[in-house]
Amino acid sequence: MIERPRYFRGAVVMNAILSVTAICLSLLLVWQAVPWVIALGMRRKWVDTPDARKVHRRPMVRVGGLAIAMGAIVASILTLAIGTTTHSFGSPEGSTWGDWGAWGVIVGGFGFFAIGFADDLLQLPPLPRLLLQMAFAAIAWFMGVRVEYLPMPYFGAVSTGLLSLPITLIWLAGTANALNWFDGLDGLAAGTGTLGALLLAFVAWHQDNFAAVCLALALAGATIGFLKFNLPPAKLFMGDGGSYLIGFTLAAISAIGTMQTPSFRSAILPFVILGVPLVDMTLVMLNRVRQGKSPLYPDRSHFHHRLLDNGCPPMFTTGFIWACSGWVGSWAISIVGAPWSWVAIVGSSIPFAAMSYGLIRIVKASATTQPSSVLVD
Repeated sequence: MIERPRYFRGAVVMNAILSVTAICLSLLLVWQAVPWVIALGMRRKWVDTPDARKVHRRPMVRVGGLAIAMGAIVASILTLAIGTTTHSFGSPEGSTWGDWGAWGVIVGGFGFFAIGFADDLLQLPPLPRLLLQMAFAAIAWFMGVRVEYLPMPYFGAVSTGLLSLPITLIWLAGTANALNWFDGLDGLAAGTGTLGALLLAFVAWHQDNFAAVCLALALAGATIGFLKFNLPPAKLFMGDGGSYLIGFTLAAISAIGTMQTPSFRSAILPFVILGVPLVDMTLVMLNRVRQGKSPLYPDRSHFHHRLLDNGCPPMFTTGFIWACSGWVGSWAISIVGAPWSWVAIVGSSIPFAAMSYGLIRIVKASATTQPSSVLVD
């Protein structure tokens, strides 16, 4: 049992209220914003047209990230401002632990959303887009969003020291792009982002980082609200603006919390929670390099593409990856030392096992009827 100072016990009710406010307000804002975004997108013809690499077969509004940004950023600003002015996030002397870093998450998140939104409209070239991402990641670093410790087997949590800036830039931009690349099916990125945000909120609450809790729950509320319109058959796509915002925010919340703690168990948590999209991006890039292509070259080698090519229906593919992400992420609850963590592991193992069994049956059936579609690594 963690013995918390009196000011923490006295502020727990306020923090609980702010947490509920963050997730509910962002969800309601997204629900209200999406119909307006759809109408605006259709009027301005901000639509994504089908091609050989994409799954959808009709033009879709691709600026749904605008609604996600409205919900997540407004809820984050409101709850963070209240928590800061009431000193709910920090000591009774008035210091707010992680305060500047928390505002850095919002500033950087808005910047990454703006980059993605501009890319949705203007199709920015890769290099200028990456440079802009690095610029906003650097701004966030100067505001306190910093990777200060990395988990290293046999060495524990290793301080990044003078390499904190470049490592942070890679972490923030890399995770944002991982979620962007993961956005290939209806509901996939939004659902994965929801799981990640909820797990980060749980970890942050366990570590008394209440500013990070509000930021994570504001993002979770926005993605949950967006899922109402993004599940098959989707009414709109989040676009690069939405996926960049989700990926950056998840990475930045980790950077102001677990990755600033000199503990291997703490530093490894973001890699567990975000393990599935990070592994997918890494394997895809390695595969492209092995084939002599640019690691940024678009193709159909992502996890969801491989499942689709082996006969999995789109909704099953999304559900399987959700189950996989939930099962991997549930181990973070055990790592953080939460009581009854085995309940989360067992609970997530059941749908993952059921979906895995279904995947085996689908792949076998597909191999029997269409031998040429067998998965090739």
